Amino acid sequence: MPPSPFTASPVSEAHIRFGVHIDLDSTGRVIDFQEKPKEPRGSWISMGIYVFNKDVLVEQLQADADLGEASSHDFGKDIIPRMFRTHRVFGYQYHDYWRDVGTIESYWAAHMDLLQPNPPLDLEDPDLKLRTAGSIPPPARFGASARVTESLISPSARIDGEVYRSVISPGVVIEPGAVVRESIIQHRMRHPLRRRHRPLHLPLDKEVTVGAGCIIGTGDPNIPNFERPDIVNTGISIIGKRATIPPGLRIGRNVVVGPGVHEELADRDELESGASVHPTHIPLHLFV
Repeated sequence: MPPSPFTASPVSEAHIRFGVHIDLDSTGRVIDFQEKPKEPRGSWISMGIYVFNKDVLVEQLQADADLGEASSHDFGKDIIPRMFRTHRVFGYQYHDYWRDVGTIESYWAAHMDLLQPNPPLDLEDPDLKLRTAGSIPPPARFGASARVTESLISPSARIDGEVYRSVISPGVVIEPGAVVRESIIQHRMRHPLRRRHRPLHLPLDKEVTVGAGCIIGTGDPNIPNFERPDIVNTGISIIGKRATIPPGLRIGRNVVVGPGVHEELADRDELESGASVHPTHIPLHLFV
């Protein structure tokens, strides 16, 4: 597909962010298929959605399996690159909104796209139905002290604090005095975001507990994460699943708090920008 107008510098980041670049002839037939090229010869990017003739698919899967360790058994690396040379393989040219979410920044930016007055992906479009499974949760509730602007609030969330330009998932509780700005708060916060908590510009994973008086996302955004400067370098901090943030902790930019972190932060007042904290012991239920 062509580079999205909402994606920055896709060609220069082709070998990092995008899996496959494709070149098509005038009929749409694939004539070149490149896996993460440093200098792509075409301007189309594979979205990874494939439609096969069943018999051809079975034939190609069997042929790939017969190669054993000579193949990595991947559609983008092995199967399609062989097929387009021997079969009629075509690409459907998709021109509508699309974002690659293979980086932390692009994942955050995709959520922020949905908060525009006229979002590029209209979630209310009757012809663009969201298909998923799950029970019907109770409605979201807004208390007397709630203040919400430019945000998406999911069912069963309870809002008593302030939420600005954020995406709030089902079951999240924002207590009075808490302020959330430009953040992504994931499902089923086991405990509420405590009073005077101020997260900014970050994703919080599922079932995170945040204590009173915390400030998350403060400090110098230009200091990359010391462990993973290649991917955590845009000022966005990440709080992992079921982590517990103690009261009063200040967390800087480009910080990584691993899933299940709890007592590791108990005696700290601050996590400076670029820091990482991982659990000393990883409980098995984190992988369920």
